[in-house]
Amino acid sequence: MCITIAFEKVASSVMKRFVKGVAGPYVHTEIIVSTEADGCKSYSAYMGRKFSCQPLDSSRINDDTYDFLMLPVTPEEEACIRITLEACVKSRIPYNTVDMILSQAPFRQPVDRSLFESAPSGLYCAQAAVAMLRECLMPPSSILVSLSALNSRTVTPSELFNALRPHSQLVYAVVASLPKCDVRSVKAALQTLWVNGEN
Repeated sequence: MCITIAFEKVASSVMKRFVKGVAGPYVHTEIIVSTEADGCKSYSAYMGRKFSCQPLDSSRINDDTYDFLMLPVTPEEEACIRITLEACVKSRIPYNTVDMILSQAPFRQPVDRSLFESAPSGLYCAQAAVAMLRECLMPPSSILVSLSALNSRTVTPSELFNALRPHSQLVYAVVASLPKCDVRSVKAALQTLWVNGEN
């Protein structure tokens, strides 16, 4: 099984241009999950909004605007990720503007927190992805080792990409281009199609 982490590379706002300028090339992170019942959804923390999900929209999330890393997960981990993401949406977790802005400050080392410790004060996109993966991946996942080197309250989308890249496959946005987001087709395509033949 797998989940996909999407990394936005287009700086479409002043804040995203700032992030790209000081910590690029990526400016935003989303978690993409597919199920037979609900199709494909993307989850993230968005500035000025609560943690939320939306149906995958290929006009917004595509190969021109995002790069995609496919992470291998067990069925238990995938179920935990889906349940945890939905719980974050239902909890209406606020956006963590303070840590997102201060994540660019050099030498800042705030106390790292778990997903549930962070929720009351909010999450920003990369923080949410790191905290959720730490919560749901199980030892001996090699991804957890790489994530342990990151502080979720200072991590940037580009740092998260670099931490996950050795454990993932860089894939095309096939999940965004398949009609009706057929899960069997998505999984088959993701398992065989990767950018420039990299794995």
